[in-house]
Amino acid sequence: MSRAGAPAELGFARDPRVLGVAVRQVRLWQGKRLRVLDAADATLVERFHAFEQDNCIRWTDGDAALPAALFADVERACELELWVDGATRYPLYTEVVQQVA
Repeated sequence: MSRAGAPAELGFARDPRVLGVAVRQVRLWQGKRLRVLDAADATLVERFHAFEQDNCIRWTDGDAALPAALFADVERACELELWVDGATRYPLYTEVVQQVA
C-alpha cells in the first residue's frame, strides 16, 4: 500500500487515474536466490495500471497486490525490493478529511 491520488482531481495534470507509485521492478530475495518481475510482466495486474512502454513503468493505484506465484516455494524469511521510478503528489490525510467534512 502507498498513498495515492488522481492528478486530475488534484489539479496537477489531466490524468484521471488514481496513482500510487510507479514500479520499475520487483525483486524477491531468499538468501542468494533472486526472482525478478519487470514492470512489463503480465502478472502485475491486480490494482496495477497498464504497462507504460515509453517509461518502462507500471503505476499502482495505491493498493496493488503482487502475484502469488512470486512467492511459490518460499519457505523461510525473504526480502522484497520494489524499484520505483516515481510518485505523484498526494493530498495530506487532514486535507482530505477537511474537504469531506
